[in-house]
Amino acid sequence: MPPTRSPTTSLWLAGELTDDEFEDHFIDDVIVKDIGEGTDGWEFPGASYSVELR
Repeated sequence: MPPTRSPTTSLWLAGELTDDEFEDHFIDDVIVKDIGEGTDGWEFPGASYSVELR
């Protein structure tokens, strides 16, 4: 059985992952799962954080 893909991966592979779509999925899939609901309204300006891929 092949591994399942996340909605974010599926959008990326289809060439449909916009910045807004990525932000929505990041908030739901990472932030909310980590610290819970109530994170709406947070902003993450690009200059204030970085993402490290390993």
